[in-house]
Amino acid sequence: MLGGIGLLAGARYLPHDLIFGGPGFGFWEHYTVYNGFAAIALFAFCLLQIQVGLQERSAALVNLGVAFIALIIIAAYLSLFGSMAVTGAMFVVSGVFLIVFGVYLEKKRRSLMRQIKAPAAEGGQP
Repeated sequence: MLGGIGLLAGARYLPHDLIFGGPGFGFWEHYTVYNGFAAIALFAFCLLQIQVGLQERSAALVNLGVAFIALIIIAAYLSLFGSMAVTGAMFVVSGVFLIVFGVYLEKKRRSLMRQIKAPAAEGGQP
C-alpha cells in the first residue's frame, strides 16, 4: 500500500520537467517513462498480492489482486480510447483482447479459489 502511495506522490510532487518532460500533470497529456514504471510496479504488486493470498489461503486477497489487475487493464483501455492515437482497428482488436483476457482472469481466479478451499497437503503425504 505504501508503494502505491509513493507512486502517486511521485507523480504529483516530483519535478514535472524531469519526470514528465514538460509542465502539467502528465498522466492525461502524454505517456512518459514514469507512467510506464508506475503501471509495471502496480501490476507486479498485484501479482505479489495474489501470491500472498494463496500462501495465506485468503480468498479476499486473491480477489482484491485480481480486481486491481482488471482495473489496471481498464485504465489502459480508457487511456487508449482517450488518446485516439491509434487506428479504429487497433481499438477493436484491443477490445477483443481485453474481453478474452477478462474471461481468462475469471477462470484463473476460480481455479485459485478451488486451490484455497482444497485441504493443504500435510508433511509429505499426497
